[in-house]
Amino acid sequence: MANRFQYPRDLIPAVREGWDVWLPRDGDIEPLPPDEILAEMFEVAYHASFTADEQRATAFRLLCSEHSESSDSIIFQSPRGFNGHELMRLAPAVAPSELALGTTIADGRILIWGLCSYAHGKLSLSVPRPGALLVGRNGRVIASLRDGVLKQTGIEAVPFDLLIEMFSAVSEEMWRGVDWAGGSWDPTRTLYPGCFLDLLHYVSAHGHGGTLFVIPEGDVVRFAAKELLRVKYACNDTSTWELIQKYVHSFDSASTGSTSLGRDYYESAIKAQLQNTARLTRVDGALLLTDHFRLLGFGVEVIARPTSMKDVQIFGSETTSIDAYGTRHRSAFRLCEQYPEAIAFVCSQDGGVKCVRNVAGMVTLWR
Repeated sequence: MANRFQYPRDLIPAVREGWDVWLPRDGDIEPLPPDEILAEMFEVAYHASFTADEQRATAFRLLCSEHSESSDSIIFQSPRGFNGHELMRLAPAVAPSELALGTTIADGRILIWGLCSYAHGKLSLSVPRPGALLVGRNGRVIASLRDGVLKQTGIEAVPFDLLIEMFSAVSEEMWRGVDWAGGSWDPTRTLYPGCFLDLLHYVSAHGHGGTLFVIPEGDVVRFAAKELLRVKYACNDTSTWELIQKYVHSFDSASTGSTSLGRDYYESAIKAQLQNTARLTRVDGALLLTDHFRLLGFGVEVIARPTSMKDVQIFGSETTSIDAYGTRHRSAFRLCEQYPEAIAFVCSQDGGVKCVRNVAGMVTLWR
């Protein structure tokens, strides 16, 4: 009988397959370490995840980088060996979504040189709970192993070109009046959808699943009047949009703040804000945002009246009965049917992400 479970070494082909896929703001992609190094890193981290220090679970993040590549490094006087005992002891000082253990490879060995928070383009390994490994770079998960189930990132279920198309009007508004002189990538098309892609990655990565509803910024009052949702924790937070606007203006060649250092600051601040927003999906219920990243609330329940809708259109394929989907998906179908301007993103516990939109009167699912 075939083995039903997969293990850390099974991550290696999945990581290699997805490693060279470029995503916004990736820049140059660093080569991966040899397979034997990856196997050691994944296996030691996996077994360390089942340990505990004073009843405190071992959860941590690793970055495969040199200390000179991180501006906020804390460097040990002597590197530490890479083993389960060291990972268990050091885990309380770091967190899967914050500070990381900086690792390097010397003479075929993995060593822990200190602590850091970020290293652009480098291999990252997060261990959020026992038996869970998330491998990626720049805050994005490429492949994960949870409870013996291997999955390549589900984010490709929402194609980046689709996000560019859906939010093109917002991107155009953001960049109006900004004199961008050009460079190696075009932020005028990709910066905004790239931020949204990051948000979906952060929601997907924490392993609990979640739903995001997005409505037009200019339609908040009319939408509220329809009483389609019940918002348990109402908000009116515009801080993410304000940071993105400042980031955009840092690209303006006429601005005194147009420096790479300024852009690095805003990029880091936006990342932290998006991670904080993603954590709200751990509360029961959906997250409600405008297309200007204004947080309207979380713990959201769809109370739209039941309809006679029986099928959903699968993009590029046939229609399927809505009975094939769970409560989260059916709630998204119902909202998008009764409010066609809404966009819903449903993140499953296995890390997959699906997009729901109303296209010409037909609720359509990208899966």
